[in-house]
Amino acid sequence: MNSTKMRNNTRRILVLVLVSVIGWKFFYPIMTRPLQTKRDAIAKEARELEHLQDQLGLYTGYLRQVRETGKQCLQPDAMAASIRYQEWLRGLCEEVGIADPNITIKEPLPEEGVGARVQINMQSKAPLAAVGELIDLLSAASITHRIVKIDLKDWESSSNRIGVSVDLDALSLQENPTFDPTLLTQTIEPRGFGQFVDERKSFSRYIPPQPVIREASEANSMSVSTEPIMPPRPDALKTFVLIGIVQRNGNPRALFRDNLKSTDVVVELDQEVRVDQFAGRVAEIGSDQITLVEGQKLIQVSLGQSLREGVERTQDSEIF
Repeated sequence: MNSTKMRNNTRRILVLVLVSVIGWKFFYPIMTRPLQTKRDAIAKEARELEHLQDQLGLYTGYLRQVRETGKQCLQPDAMAASIRYQEWLRGLCEEVGIADPNITIKEPLPEEGVGARVQINMQSKAPLAAVGELIDLLSAASITHRIVKIDLKDWESSSNRIGVSVDLDALSLQENPTFDPTLLTQTIEPRGFGQFVDERKSFSRYIPPQPVIREASEANSMSVSTEPIMPPRPDALKTFVLIGIVQRNGNPRALFRDNLKSTDVVVELDQEVRVDQFAGRVAEIGSDQITLVEGQKLIQVSLGQSLREGVERTQDSEIF
């Protein structure tokens, strides 16, 4: 009797548990649906607010850049801005000596709440100096734009011409009441970067040896020697150039460019500079020059000068 009663109680408990589980599964979503709907709405509003904050930050960032740098954005009409931007780039190419550049307009990239990003590409083959001048003018322009990518390839040593591809983009500001119609017609003053690139000879200009014509012992006869003429040994001191002086953690550092090896060398005070037969200790690093001690001599090298062009100073007991 007791066992039967226990079995019945157990069945009742199991049935109640089963009903409770089924009821929870069925009724809980119904009861919590309004709360979940509110949660979803709040999450959506939070995402929209975050997006608006991002757009506001982007917009104010552009305005701050315009205000601080004095540079201007393109006109609000993105397609009209693309065409004017393309014409402007073509004019710059002609100004520096890049003839018949291939300039293409890409689809403007919308930036919600701000405007659009105008994208163009230029491809050509031109003298290295002309390419440097173009980069100089693009970086000095009073337009809020950027050089996205530059590709240089297929350099010809005989003509000093190189293939160039440049990707640019500029901002077409949606609300731009201060747009200057003469923005893309203003003159840009070059800073000589093209000449600097050309003079640094960043590309090898090695010319293969040519046969030498020698006079033979027989009269009126000539012989051709195919033995190569070895090129003269380069002057390592002449190609070791001081190109920069920087501060790091309050300590001055000098940056040399080794054009012979196409590497940069950074030196600090009391370090030794060894180039070919030259060995000098760094005694002073000024704002635009460096002083090296070589034996009993003081060699002063200014920015843009090579070790060969260094000037010997009078001896200073404090340095020694």
